[in-house]
Amino acid sequence: MLTKLRQRLGLTPDDPVVREYDAQFGALSARLEQNIAQVIMSAALFTFILIRFEHWRRGGVTVENSWLALGLFLWYATAWYVIRRGHYAPWVRYVGATMEVSVPSIALLFQLRSQDLMYLYTTPALLLYPLAVSASALRLDPRLCLYAGIFGSSQFLLLFGLVIPRDDARFTGFFSVTPVATGLKAAYILGVGIFGAVAALVMQKLLLKVTRTAVERERVRGLFGVYVSEAVVEQILADQVPEGGERRRVSVCATDIRGFTTLSEERPPEEVVKLLNRYFERMCEVVARHGGVVNKFIGDGMLVMFNAPNRVDDDARRACACARAMVEEAERLFRTGEFPGLKIGVGICRGDCVVGNVGGTQRREYTAIGDVVNTAFRIEGLTKILGQPIVVTRDVRDAMGAEGETFELLGAHHVKGREALVELYGVSAPAPSDAPAPEAEPTRPAAGR
Repeated sequence: MLTKLRQRLGLTPDDPVVREYDAQFGALSARLEQNIAQVIMSAALFTFILIRFEHWRRGGVTVENSWLALGLFLWYATAWYVIRRGHYAPWVRYVGATMEVSVPSIALLFQLRSQDLMYLYTTPALLLYPLAVSASALRLDPRLCLYAGIFGSSQFLLLFGLVIPRDDARFTGFFSVTPVATGLKAAYILGVGIFGAVAALVMQKLLLKVTRTAVERERVRGLFGVYVSEAVVEQILADQVPEGGERRRVSVCATDIRGFTTLSEERPPEEVVKLLNRYFERMCEVVARHGGVVNKFIGDGMLVMFNAPNRVDDDARRACACARAMVEEAERLFRTGEFPGLKIGVGICRGDCVVGNVGGTQRREYTAIGDVVNTAFRIEGLTKILGQPIVVTRDVRDAMGAEGETFELLGAHHVKGREALVELYGVSAPAPSDAPAPEAEPTRPAAGR
């Protein structure tokens, strides 16, 4: 049944949805079988103790049923232990269902040796047939439910149609002894199996649907996450990005590689792309460690945001710490020869802007719109003129308070696009902690006497 459902959905055995579903269903089946084993173990042990106690107290009880309960307990205790150790096979479900459905039949055969015939037609053991068949539905296997229903109803017909006699005069006109009544009871047991199969099939469809949704979500996250940050992907998948964006105070870092145009002219484009990819990969790792979001790449530049889309209380501190770490990482790339001649500048600005989806129905981009973004790029362009790797605005310094960074006043400067002068500050980049030790001077031979 489930195979046909997969075919209708266009799923092949190699499809990630099918593989994930099979893995989840296998783990779920093992847990369900383990839970069923625990329940039956408890019930069997309780039944064994109760029968032995009743036999000891007043006798007249079919003591063989106690050994049946003990055998059932030992089987499921073994199955529970094996599953717990991680060894589970699907055939265990069929063995368990066969034993459960056979319990009432074996109990009736034991009682046939010592009990009155009238008792056999009214014994509570008859209620175990539908109970055992319905327990198969807990295993979420439609075929197993049908098997249990057919096997249970067949046992009932065999016992009450051929094995258990009906020639007692007390049964004359007794409804439960007529062939029609026996057939109806067997049909009832089979019906329980059919309803269980339908319920199991519905649960399998639901599990397949949930699995497909989860796999598609991971697929989208994997593909989309290459182009935008993980935080943005999460909010888009959760539909938490408001239409038209929202006003938010953010700290924006704009970075750029100094002398990149010259570098591009001197090297083949394939090598330039390789260097850029290595550089961006390292920088993205730094940004992620500090809780920022790489909003976009612009040539050799980067736009990094703090406090969007994820909210943080210390966006300015994170931005400054991230900028210092980025400069340090760039110096490391230069020292190790992974990116020859690499030097970067970072401009940081803090202010209000609108963050959210920008674009049309065919193409959208999660970004920040506002003067704070333009100003960050403008002051980044001043880092080379001012001789500072990191330059921040007064808003960033004021948001930092007295903690963290040491700022150097660089004075008020004209920033393109702004009429008023902007007060700028430098942030000293840390000395590399893993800088190679200076080489020792060669030992000069002693002067001759």
